[in-house]
Amino acid sequence: MSENPFRPWLKQGMGRMETEKLLLECTTGEGTFLVRESDTVKDAYVLSTVYQQRIHHYRVLPNAENKLYIQAQQGVQRKHFKTLDELVDYYSQPKRGLVCSLTTPAEKSEEEDTQEGQEEESDEEEEPVVDGAKGKNVVSSYLLASLGTMENSRSKVGADFLDMLKLYLSGDVNSDMSDIDTFRLQKLKLMFEQECEDIHRKLDKLMLELELVQGLFERAGGATEVSKKKLKSEERGFDGLPQKLKDCAESLEGLDTTAFQMLKELRTSLTANIPATPTAMPMGNPSSSVNMAAISPSSASTSSNSITSASMAAQSSLNSSSLLLEQQQQSDFNNCNNNQEIISFDVMECGGLGVKKNFLFTVKLREGTLNVSKQGEVGTEYQPHQVQQMVKSRQRDHRLGITIEGMSRRDYNFHNIQTREHFCQLIQLLRNRTRAVEEMDSITVFIGTWNMGDAQPPGDISSWLKSAGWGSTLPSALAAPHDIYALGTQECNIGEREWTTKIKVTLKTMYNLEYEKIASHTLWGIRLFVFVKAEHSRKITHIQTGQVRTGIGNTLGNKGAVGISMFFGDVPICFVNCHLTSGNEKCSRRNQNYHDILKGMSALKHRKLLNQFDLTNQFQHLFFFGDLNYRVELAAQQIVEKAKQKEYGGICRKDQLTMEKKEKKILVGFDEAQLLFPPTYRFSKNRRSLDDYVWVKQKRTTIRINVPSYCDRVLWRSYPNSKIVNTSYGCTNDVMTSDHSPVFATFQVGGVTQYASKAPSTTSDDCYIILDSCMAELFTNSRTYFYMEAYSSCFSPGGIQKCIPNNDWKDRNAMNHPVWSGKNPVLKIKPIVAEKEYIEQQHVLLMLKSQESDEPYGECCISLKGLIGKMPPIFPVKSELIHQGHSVGQLEGYIYVTLDHYSSSSEKEDIDIYGELCITEPEETSLDFNKHRAQALEQKPDSIRPRAPTGGMIRRPMNRTTNQQHSRHSLHLHDRISPPPVTAPPSSSSSFIDRRPPA
Repeated sequence: MSENPFRPWLKQGMGRMETEKLLLECTTGEGTFLVRESDTVKDAYVLSTVYQQRIHHYRVLPNAENKLYIQAQQGVQRKHFKTLDELVDYYSQPKRGLVCSLTTPAEKSEEEDTQEGQEEESDEEEEPVVDGAKGKNVVSSYLLASLGTMENSRSKVGADFLDMLKLYLSGDVNSDMSDIDTFRLQKLKLMFEQECEDIHRKLDKLMLELELVQGLFERAGGATEVSKKKLKSEERGFDGLPQKLKDCAESLEGLDTTAFQMLKELRTSLTANIPATPTAMPMGNPSSSVNMAAISPSSASTSSNSITSASMAAQSSLNSSSLLLEQQQQSDFNNCNNNQEIISFDVMECGGLGVKKNFLFTVKLREGTLNVSKQGEVGTEYQPHQVQQMVKSRQRDHRLGITIEGMSRRDYNFHNIQTREHFCQLIQLLRNRTRAVEEMDSITVFIGTWNMGDAQPPGDISSWLKSAGWGSTLPSALAAPHDIYALGTQECNIGEREWTTKIKVTLKTMYNLEYEKIASHTLWGIRLFVFVKAEHSRKITHIQTGQVRTGIGNTLGNKGAVGISMFFGDVPICFVNCHLTSGNEKCSRRNQNYHDILKGMSALKHRKLLNQFDLTNQFQHLFFFGDLNYRVELAAQQIVEKAKQKEYGGICRKDQLTMEKKEKKILVGFDEAQLLFPPTYRFSKNRRSLDDYVWVKQKRTTIRINVPSYCDRVLWRSYPNSKIVNTSYGCTNDVMTSDHSPVFATFQVGGVTQYASKAPSTTSDDCYIILDSCMAELFTNSRTYFYMEAYSSCFSPGGIQKCIPNNDWKDRNAMNHPVWSGKNPVLKIKPIVAEKEYIEQQHVLLMLKSQESDEPYGECCISLKGLIGKMPPIFPVKSELIHQGHSVGQLEGYIYVTLDHYSSSSEKEDIDIYGELCITEPEETSLDFNKHRAQALEQKPDSIRPRAPTGGMIRRPMNRTTNQQHSRHSLHLHDRISPPPVTAPPSSSSSFIDRRPPA
């Protein structure tokens, strides 16, 4: 967080939780305030003030003229300001519409500032010096040396640019470092000045061409006025290029849509035998333009009334044709598995400008083939194995990328998300039928982390990749090749090409298999490589990479993290390799590193719709590993003695990461296998026995003690009821070139193949995912109404679903227990596939947001497994709320799926090879809650009355870890709280203060 001395109330880089903590700790009284950047809206701010020990947040938005105003209720007159200073001055006066006038800027206490100063001073003993001439020379030398290792990249650029880059790294980079707080990097941008200007000129020309063609199609469609694209920014140079590229992309997308719609209407009109010969249209008179698809040559001189009638008739014909097509495709979907032998899909190829071509995909179930034909042509037959890849777009729910053997990938638009999913299921069904051996629904994943200590690796690292050494290791008979290898290193000075070759050769020697590197990312000495079996390369899609710096001032990359996210089939997986702050006493700073990494890894998120969701809820499986640098708070001799006696539990109880995680300060919701191996740091190099720990380290000005510790760790977080098992966790004892031992962990991950019905089934029109009455408990002092947003890949239509704000609170004084209740469900959403087996594999993401600032307050993930029935369940689902890595409360509600019919293949009890079932009696508090619940639901229709559990018992699916401890995914039934009675929300008013809940 940085603070402007001329604007002490403006806090940059501060989040909502930090804001609330700072305002409540201030002793300056009511009206204390600050302004921070919005987490949800670009170029917007949030004004926060404290009144009666409650925090009130106001969103400050820019208008089209970049003037600022505070968002208010509809009907309230806006007051606009040129600058933030004018806005703050205005609302510092009494009776301006806020809950109270702004008085004193919030500032940190002197004690806190002193602690930060001491911490920064202490960091200089541990990390590189960047102040002064010596520090600047170190940075320049390091960057020039890094450039020297990038042989492949350097060969692809011109010699002139390389000379210019070397000149920048030799001197100008220090100028940018000195001015880093302004985020300007002027010297760096000067290198690209000429290239950027050339691109600007080409983009300007492209925009004019797009505007002309867009206008042509709009006029042809009968528009009286031609829309003109208004550039959002006129800025040139390096800084203006991203926005101009975005403007061009939006124009291309708009032209894509307009041209397709117009040509589709013309084609439909011709098919319906409607004359479509255009008449001359004066370009200078928009009012004279007519619908080409409605006028024949003989009618060119008819009256305007005749023209209007013809246009309306043509439009009616177009609408009828579209409706018939939609009904036909929906009918195909609803009857997809009703013993149909031939199922057709009308799709459109997309991806370029010009006239788009319609294709017909015909799936022949009896022959087991796919026929792909253009409009009016016979088409080509393909076997299911020839469809090598199907990539579901994460930005457009109806788009599918298909790669057929011998052809490049092509993207097609289906009618909707339902028809796209149905097509994918049918292709998978044909694959399953034609395979001699059924496709495995699980894969194995190897996670490795190693701090290499800036040393060259040994010749043989096979023990690391075989999970051999100390700890929970894999027997030789089970050390089969894994499907995915994610290898993270720290303090690595070996070249990327050399390291890639070494890994591939080692795996080839071990298993005689070819592996492909699908992605890699480097931040200084922090590297992450992901390899997969060559046979799986087509299953990997949507690859993203990212990095976060957490070195001094969060600008140096000697500490930080790199990440890679991807989809294996339909399963989103993410790997994050970290190197956190070192030092026994810097536990709190390591915690902050973790939260900075979660917040900064936005590049890994695979959907713009989910940008506001926490990184931990973005992926079904998130692996977090690396040199986390957490230490053991015991004397060095005690640690060594306990390690020799294999008393690892005694060491773990004093492990900082274990203690911080238990207090939910870090890695909330993450799992870690039991530590059954000795500490991995700090060994004498080239030696590896328990007598070879070295804990005395000579620093520049003092002697430092680094006790043996579990610095190198592997943790993971998965969606509830996901199929994942940890099969090994340990470290090597024969790779000795570094003072760290390499660590390995292996996993079996299930549910990675495209779902396909195993037998014909009947879809249900009455299948809905329903969120009934619910209540949240939030750790916040904000005074606001809340609403919820829900997302799932199985929603129809796709996208975020939003509910109304809460209508009550459990405690109207505390205001941190919002309640949603009443006759109607909070959310009622139709899934794209109404089959029990499919629905039980799905998850729903829920986010609580402020009605006033639209800022997220917490999110959670709920599994739909075990929640299928015709009536609401007796017991509510309880889930922990997380925001930016912090535990912020819990959500308790009644969520269920109505399903009258489901696949006959799922009528028998599912066999779960990944977990165990635990049968428990309902607790007494739950029975009391049930009585209240029954009374509250008397007003509901009989069709949605709660169902009773079989025999008064409930079943809880559990995950199994190596030490047979049950995971956090089980549902707790104690401490149930009855929802409060329903009351009407307060009436709205035309002032800011009246928008808020009553005091």
